[in-house]
Amino acid sequence: MQSSFDSAAASQFLEALFRSKPEDHYICLWTLPAVGSKSEQQTYFSRSIPDIVTAAQRLSSGNNLYFGCGTRKETFPSPKRGKANHVTGIPGLWLDIDIADGTAHKSESNFPDIDTAHEFLKRLGLPPSVLVHSGHGLQAYWLFGSFFDFQNDSQPSYAAAIARDWTLYAQQVAGQMGYTVDSTGDLARVFRLPGAMNLKVPGQPVPCRILEVGGKRYSDRAL
Repeated sequence: MQSSFDSAAASQFLEALFRSKPEDHYICLWTLPAVGSKSEQQTYFSRSIPDIVTAAQRLSSGNNLYFGCGTRKETFPSPKRGKANHVTGIPGLWLDIDIADGTAHKSESNFPDIDTAHEFLKRLGLPPSVLVHSGHGLQAYWLFGSFFDFQNDSQPSYAAAIARDWTLYAQQVAGQMGYTVDSTGDLARVFRLPGAMNLKVPGQPVPCRILEVGGKRYSDRAL
């Protein structure tokens, strides 16, 4: 199985999202074994970004590797990763944009190519802070000026609401172009980690890589 891993890319990405998270918040890794792999699903939790990168390099061998977009204040036995009510903070909002390639994504409602996906992002009116090529699509992040640490019982509901509204807006814009965007706004969502390989299609490993990082950050009320 392909085991190439770009530690520098993973570190750069995680620093962009989580460098201002509270020290007691855990980042979550989760694996989905590639077809033909003898691995089992696993989770790994750590408060430390360097430790997460080290674990990611180990876990990426033979696995599709994902990270939790929201942090947790507790850990769970593998392969559990927690649900939305266990999320205690988010770095921003995100979208997953599938591109039809005849292998991983075959639906006619998927964006037909990378240029059309970029056009969709432009039509949203707010450039993403971080843009990732997942291997078979784009994953975009609109980061807040500082990490949104949930301090009271109303803030998770508020975060869930703005994530839902952002996804609905994106789906409306995509629909006007004749395409669809999946609902991925739940707070416990996992996305592919840049630096790892996308092993979704057997025999065709492709890298998950950063396209843009360090873009504009937003107030949670500006989205």
